[in-house]
Amino acid sequence: MLAYAAADAVGLGHPVWAVASALIVSQETARETRHSLIWRVAGTLIGAGVAVACALLLMPDVAQPIAAMGVAIMLCAAIARRWPLLRVAMWTTALVILTASADHSILQTAMERSSEVLLGGLIGAAVHLVLDAILPAALDRKAEETASHPPLETRERRPFR
Repeated sequence: MLAYAAADAVGLGHPVWAVASALIVSQETARETRHSLIWRVAGTLIGAGVAVACALLLMPDVAQPIAAMGVAIMLCAAIARRWPLLRVAMWTTALVILTASADHSILQTAMERSSEVLLGGLIGAAVHLVLDAILPAALDRKAEETASHPPLETRERRPFR
C-alpha cells in the first residue's frame, strides 16, 4: 500500500510495479532483503538500458515491439545465465518495451518503469528492515509477559464452589 501510494503521489504511470517490487525484495532476513534489493536495482537498470538500446535500434513503431523485445530478452537471458540474480533484467526489458507509447520516448518510459520498480523495492526493503528491528523487541516483551503469567493449563485448577 505504501509503495502504491508513493508511486501514485509522484505521478508514476504504473504504480502496480512499485507494489510488486516491494513484495519481491522482502525476504526472510534483513541480510537477504538487502541482497535482494541490490540485485533488483542492478537487474532493473541493466534491463532498462538494454530495452532502450534495442527499442531505438529495432522498434521504429511502438505498435511493433516483437523484434526489439525478443533481442532484448535474449541479451538479458545471456547476462542472467552468467549472473542468475540479474534475471530481473529479462522482465524489465519486456516491461519497458511493452509499456512504450507514442506519447513518450522510450527513454522516458524506461525511466518511469525503473522508477516504479526501484521506488517499490526501496520502500519494501525499508519497511522490512524497520519491522525486523521492531518485531523482535515486541516479541521478546510478549514472551516475558507470557512467562510471568503462565497459561491456564499450567495453573493449579480449583473446583468451582
